[in-house]
Amino acid sequence: MTIGYPLDRLPAAVDPSALRFRLHWGTLAVDATSLGGTSAAARIVDGAPGGVLALRLDRRTARRIDEIRAGPSVAIGVYDDVPRLVDATSVQP
Repeated sequence: MTIGYPLDRLPAAVDPSALRFRLHWGTLAVDATSLGGTSAAARIVDGAPGGVLALRLDRRTARRIDEIRAGPSVAIGVYDDVPRLVDATSVQP
């Protein structure tokens, strides 16, 4: 499963490959280091249209898509190497 993440949400002059992306779902609670809930890593892959970063979930997480969509909240968290939460955005089904 691939998710599109808008490049214009990333901090200026930051190489996306230096960041870490995680899909979060369930009951989320934002703080400086996490969105909370259940999460899984998403890796950058090629093939997205301009202005969008393509993120792919591993197969095990992708098989849980019905459970993920059923949760009260679904979001992508973007983290630096500290790890500190840099950005977050909701995911539309």
